[in-house]
Amino acid sequence: MRQKKSWGTTLIMLGLGVLPAFGQQTQPASSQTQPASPAASAPAFDPSKSDEKAIAIADKAFAAMGGQAWAKARYLKFSFVVKRGEAPPVQRTHYWDKAAQRSRMEGPSRDGKPVVAIVDHTTKQGQATLDRQLLFDTDAKKYIDLAHRNLINDSYWLFMQFKLKDPGVRLRYEGELKAGPITYDKILVTFDDGIGLTSRDKYWLYVNRATSMIEWIAQGYPFVR
Repeated sequence: MRQKKSWGTTLIMLGLGVLPAFGQQTQPASSQTQPASPAASAPAFDPSKSDEKAIAIADKAFAAMGGQAWAKARYLKFSFVVKRGEAPPVQRTHYWDKAAQRSRMEGPSRDGKPVVAIVDHTTKQGQATLDRQLLFDTDAKKYIDLAHRNLINDSYWLFMQFKLKDPGVRLRYEGELKAGPITYDKILVTFDDGIGLTSRDKYWLYVNRATSMIEWIAQGYPFVR
């Protein structure tokens, strides 16, 4: 999770499927890119830190928005597009091997040069190019770390509905909001200290009561009506 500044419009496009060249393109020539073995006793969501109604609504949203497909998906490709005012949109694209926790990020640098960064999210090792030139040492690390942080940020905005019962997440029901004929259930999402990149973030989810779909997300402050 990362802090978002105010944007005019945010557009996220998602494509799913196996990417034939993904494994070849995103695997640096190092044994460090091999997927790590799962921990013997991974931490789990603690329901005692959330209220039952919020958990029940989160479970319905998970199912309604494709939770079973998310659990089975391994390879994902999506683009995160940011539009601020009249400036041209900025886009970065992620190719993500979810099971092996490796990804490839493509996008522009601050001065518009093409960046490609490959990262193993377990070891935080990888490779990077700037303007099609291979980078080394601290120059490479800058973009490898950026690819790691951006995947955490961008994937959370897109797939938050599937991460509401991750370890360290707290859910609280905060009543309903009526907007015309639609009634929304409002869920506050917070985190234990040390969770993610910005554990003090707060999100309010507005879940359509009729469809169990999350239709609005507010960060920092809830919508007022």
